[in-house]
Amino acid sequence: CLDARAAATTTGSSSSSSSSSRGGGWPLSGGGDATLRLWKLKDESHLVFRPRAVVGRHVGRSVDCCKLLSPTTFLSAGDDGAISSWSTRRKKPLVVVPLAHGAGAPVDDEDSAAKAASQTTLVYNDNPRWITALETQRATDLLFSGSCDGVVRLWRLPAPDDTPTIDPLPTTIPVLGYVNALCLPHGQQPPFLA
Repeated sequence: CLDARAAATTTGSSSSSSSSSRGGGWPLSGGGDATLRLWKLKDESHLVFRPRAVVGRHVGRSVDCCKLLSPTTFLSAGDDGAISSWSTRRKKPLVVVPLAHGAGAPVDDEDSAAKAASQTTLVYNDNPRWITALETQRATDLLFSGSCDGVVRLWRLPAPDDTPTIDPLPTTIPVLGYVNALCLPHGQQPPFLA
C-alpha cells in the first residue's frame, strides 16, 4: 500500500484511498485534489488522471475509492456519484456511469432501503450520493459498489478484450447507513460490509 504521508509530500494533497496491484506492481491512489495517481515506484514517478465529472451544479472534488483491475485498467469513484473505468493508455475515462447510486439524502431506515433496492430508474435531484466503496470478486466479472442509499449495488464488467462497459445488475444487497468499505474474502464466504 502507498504511504499517505509520502503521497501528500509528493503531490501536495492527502491520499484518500489506495489499492495495490497484484504482484507488487504500481500502486493506485485517489485524493482530495480530484486526481488519481498511478505510482511508478521503480522510476520514482507517477501518472496523473483527472476524473472531473459534472452532475448538475455539482463538480466532483475528490476521488474516494479506486480499484486496480489489471496492470493497465482500473476503476475510480467519488463525491460526484460516478463510477469510471480507466486505461493507462488514456487520460480520460473509457466509461463513466453517472449517478451510479442515484441522488438525494442518505437512506437511514428499512423502508427507504427497501425502496432504494427496488429502484430501477435513478432519480436526480442535484445532490449525487458519493460512492464510498468499490470491490471486485477475483476471477469474475462482478463489481460491488457502496454509498449511502441503503444498498450495495452489483455491476458487470467486460472481459479484458471486450468493449469497455459497466452494466448494472438487478441484484442488490440491502444495508442500512453508509457503506465505508467492502471486502470480499476468497472462497465461498459471504462479503464483509463495513
